[in-house]
Amino acid sequence: MKHIFLLVTLFIVNIGVAQVGIGIERPEADLDVNVKMQLSNLPNVSTQLDKYNRIIYADGYGNLGYMERSADSYVYGTSYFQTMSNPVSVGTTLTPLNLSLTIVILPMKKMIVEINYNIVVINGGTGLGSILLGKNESNSVELIYNSMRSFSFASNYSTRASAQGRSISNVYYDELENNTNQVKYVTYNVYGMLSQPRTPSSNTAYNLFGMWTRPGEPKNLNWGKGSLNINVYDY
Repeated sequence: MKHIFLLVTLFIVNIGVAQVGIGIERPEADLDVNVKMQLSNLPNVSTQLDKYNRIIYADGYGNLGYMERSADSYVYGTSYFQTMSNPVSVGTTLTPLNLSLTIVILPMKKMIVEINYNIVVINGGTGLGSILLGKNESNSVELIYNSMRSFSFASNYSTRASAQGRSISNVYYDELENNTNQVKYVTYNVYGMLSQPRTPSSNTAYNLFGMWTRPGEPKNLNWGKGSLNINVYDY
């Protein structure tokens, strides 16, 4: 009788060891979970990314894999884009060009932003012109002089050309980080300035940033519209 009991016990143990699936009778993988999986009470490792440096990926069948992340690796996240709706007349003081984009930074996140601006400047006088970015972070406004492009106009234009100017573009990179538990917002603005603007007349629009237009006439967009584009790369 003891031999029969031992045989039955071994048979039951073997079945239990073989059944490694959860929610199925015949698992084909080492662990096959046939339910929604949820992990709770995970530790916050935001300050230990040098140690927790693997990113988990899954395919359409639920197979998991990982990618090793280096200390300086960034992945494209999203883009922000805006164009100028109207030209802006600029003088000798720093003037907002009505180009503004706000970046959203989630808690405990780090990112690099690539900022591109392209602004046409028409009939801007004989001196120098400048375009640069401003940054508003935590209600503190900072002018980013490293983002500035200064330029001059041609000494002579064709007398038949009513739109005399040039297009100015630049790319600037900035690193952003949010070490708080609250969502953070950073706003970038574009500014323009002329050292020797032209004196406006009644029939021609001078010192225009953004696009070419005459007073009382439809906008001529052959020069394009001023634009601001920001690409975000998450860490």
